[in-house]
Amino acid sequence: MQHKEEKKYGSAIKLWIVLYIIYTIYLIYYIFISPQVPRDDMLGISESNFRFMLNTVILFGAMLSCILYRRFINVTAWTKATIIIIFLTSFLYFLKTNILLYSLYRHLLATDPDMLAEFGLVDSFTVDRAMGLCFFCNLWLMGRLTKSKWISYILFVIISVYCLIIIILIGQRGPILFIITTTMFYFFCKYATSARKIILYIFMAVVMLIAGAFAVSYVSSDTAERFEEIEEDSGSGRFGDDDSEYFLAWNQIQEGPLLGSYFRTTAVGRYGDYPHNVILELFMTFGLIFTLPMLYLFFKIVKISFYQIRKNTDVTLYCLVFIYVLSCFMTSGTIALNFFFWLLPPMIFAGGVSNAEHAVIKRKK
Repeated sequence: MQHKEEKKYGSAIKLWIVLYIIYTIYLIYYIFISPQVPRDDMLGISESNFRFMLNTVILFGAMLSCILYRRFINVTAWTKATIIIIFLTSFLYFLKTNILLYSLYRHLLATDPDMLAEFGLVDSFTVDRAMGLCFFCNLWLMGRLTKSKWISYILFVIISVYCLIIIILIGQRGPILFIITTTMFYFFCKYATSARKIILYIFMAVVMLIAGAFAVSYVSSDTAERFEEIEEDSGSGRFGDDDSEYFLAWNQIQEGPLLGSYFRTTAVGRYGDYPHNVILELFMTFGLIFTLPMLYLFFKIVKISFYQIRKNTDVTLYCLVFIYVLSCFMTSGTIALNFFFWLLPPMIFAGGVSNAEHAVIKRKK
């Protein structure tokens, strides 16, 4: 049985890497060889060739490393370091240009310090997702951050509240909503093991949603207004009108439903944009043939998550973060060279192989 599980996880890793290689070749062809949209109009694609190729190589190397050296990754130590780094660097977003880092950047490269946002260090979208990562790292380590249980729980509350306040203040609706839903998914997998517990979970989920609504309205009235305006602004232009992102993406999908059309919108008005929805982006780019195996792997990760969260293994953290990231990609962001999107699935599958191997070793002992 364990051997079968190892083979399944191994096959999933290979399939994911094959899909990444196909996607990378596709990007290189349509960015450098036969672009249908001018490079500077391609939203989410770096105009620097060097940066594009560097990110591609680093991402591929990171995927291979997490598979080859999965036994040597100390997830607990990595998670603690992640919390500390994100917690400290989150202040960059609020300090803006009044810090030494900006001054050094300006003098060394003789350019506008505001351009630092191009490197993805301080823009609101990056901070949002980083704080989400910090929140779930903290959730996974609940009670284990220090040797003292009491200090660990106090730090857990402080870090969780801090992350949520930052995300609410930034005002992006998606991350707020998906932190709540991913947390609900975590507690459902972990504790809803009987009919009685499921009823208790539903009650707690309702309480969480109400508490979340009150927290948003209390911390930032501007963010609360944005939630109230979802229908009025059609989800920031995502749906509703004939020139909305989803409508134009759907029209483009119909041009090539099996093999796809192009990875960026070619219609006037949204020229060079992406659909802000990972499923529509995959369908629009590759059609049904490429998207179906990707959806199969998404489903497999959700299935794995139920088991890993209940067992509270190292893979639990990867599953939580990926589900959060994938949820965010349903309303915003592009998968083009996105580290979280492409790197986490092989880490989840590789971790599954390790857990299966450890189970075999224990049984032999």
